[in-house]
Amino acid sequence: MHELPLTLTPAQVGERLEVSPAGLRRLAVTYEEVHGPLPRPPGSPSRLWPLPAVEAVEMARVMVAEGEAPSIRRALELLKGEEAGAPLAPLTLSVSDVGGADLTQLRDVVAALALQVHRLSEERAAHVEELAELRALVAQEGRLTRDAVRAALTAQSAAQLAPRAVGWWRRLLSLGTSSK
Repeated sequence: MHELPLTLTPAQVGERLEVSPAGLRRLAVTYEEVHGPLPRPPGSPSRLWPLPAVEAVEMARVMVAEGEAPSIRRALELLKGEEAGAPLAPLTLSVSDVGGADLTQLRDVVAALALQVHRLSEERAAHVEELAELRALVAQEGRLTRDAVRAALTAQSAAQLAPRAVGWWRRLLSLGTSSK
């Protein structure tokens, strides 16, 4: 059985990303320029957001915030390249950049740095997955907490109203008996 990926409405995505409707439209345009069009319901101008698209935009925003990319567009392009398994662009040094240092040593340093960048990229991807899981748990906990508070308030309100109602009836009855 083939499951369709979860799709979110613009309102849900805006709330999840904490952006305004206008900001979400700008993100959608940027996303579509890199990844192609987002699905739209028949006869509707609004876009539907598949969960992988939302997660890609979230990761792109994290990359920009952490200085890993200069813009959302560039971050989305980098993420798209990682998905396709594209290798990182090779680092190049000119002889004038070397300044008399041994080229073999520099090559070793660059190789070690490239390995470290690869490891950090994998670690970042794992953290982004953990963040998505945590957000889902927080959302679920928030719903559970709201329901528990509502239930407690309802029980507390009923408990508080009962004595008041009894007190009201006692006062009413005492007025009736004192007038006789």
